[in-house]
Formats: sequence, structure tokens, C-alpha cells
Amino acid sequence: TMDVQATKMMSIHLEPLLPPTSIELDIQQNILVAALLGVGLIYQGTAHTHYAQVLLNEIGRPPGPEAEACVEREGYALAAGLALGLVVAGAASRLGPDTQHIARRLRTYMLGGDKLPLTGTQKEKYKQGSFAVREGATVNLDVTSPGATLALGLLYLRTGCPARAAWLQPPRTAYQLDFVRPDLLMLRVIARGLVLWDSIEPTEEWVENQVPDTIKPYCFVKPTEDNIDYEAMK
Repeated sequence: TMDVQATKMMSIHLEPLLPPTSIELDIQQNILVAALLGVGLIYQGTAHTHYAQVLLNEIGRPPGPEAEACVEREGYALAAGLALGLVVAGAASRLGPDTQHIARRLRTYMLGGDKLPLTGTQKEKYKQGSFAVREGATVNLDVTSPGATLALGLLYLRTGCPARAAWLQPPRTAYQLDFVRPDLLMLRVIARGLVLWDSIEPTEEWVENQVPDTIKPYCFVKPTEDNIDYEAMK
């Protein structure tokens, strides 16, 4: 509904939506997460550029000098990603030039890369790094990847875009699979299904085709005495 009063209520709990001169409030982490999702629900499907950009920045929010900023960052980034996905759900064609910008940022948060320069309120607050977390110059995928993956899938919901589906494609070799956490791999498959929604088929063959050919011989196979590796089970 984009209700103004509801937006103000959410903004009280979210620093990036407050004026630069506002007083910092001591707000619990679970309330911050709920406020992020609240913004996503209020602006669901609107493709609102400003709130989409704010939520995009919050996915990659760096750890600040305060100890509280280093706690439960994974949940905060996931909530920001889900909220962003709600705001831009299926709106890839309506965002115009902003679509490519958001998609590239989400790809970096999902697959890794160099951190982007801080902008807006983040530039001043986080210019001094965290005393508890040392991340370096690259994106921390353990924090940003889950939310970014779901946001990318929702952004291109039911578009059938082959380029974005390729970004979400599971690794094709067993060697590459070793570099992806199983839960992140699951989210990529789910997000790819959101993009290719209309091509999903309720068949066993379709499910098996989602598995890379290199590991397919080891999947959907009933173990026998001949192919059990007892050494690996020790």
C-alpha cells in the first residue's frame, strides 16, 4: 500500500531511512530484522527505486566499530535481501536502467568480488572499520550470499531470462562444487526455479536434469556393496 504512517513507523527503527542528524537509538537486532521485512511488505511489488537502493546497500552493510554491529549480521543481510526481493518482485522490466545496476550488485554479493565504495550514510559511519571482524577488501559471502540469491531470483521472477538463470546455475564440476556451501547451492537452485518458473515440469526427468552431468552418476543411485566407500565413512 506504500502507507505513509506505516513507512514512518518502520523508518524509526532503520538508520538508513533516518535523517543524518537524527539521534541513534539502541534497537535490538530482531526488531531491526522485522523492520526490514516490514518495509519489504509495505512496498511489495512497487519497484520503488529509493527503497530498493536502501535495501540493496543493507545487504552488504559492513561491520561497524560498535560491537552490536557485528552480531547476527547473517540474519540482517538475509532480511534485507528478502525485503528487496519483495519490493522488486517480477519488476525487472519496470525498473529500467536500475535493473542492471541492482542485478550486478546482487551477483557480486552472491558469487563474490571486491567491495564497492561506501556511499550515503554508510560512508561516514563505517569509515572506521570494525575492531572485532576483519574481512578484507572482498565481499563476505557467508553474510551476503543467501539474501542476494533470493533477491535476484525474485527480481527476475517468471521472466525466463537465460542470462540470469545462468548466474544461478549450479557448478558443473565436482571441483567447483567444493567451493559452494550446500545451503547456498540449494538457494541458487530455488532462485533459478523462480526465474524459470514457467519451464518447471512436475516430472522425475525434469528434477534429474537439474543435477550437473558430472555428478549425476552418483545421485539417485541406490547404494550397493560395490560402490560403498567404507574408508570415507570412518
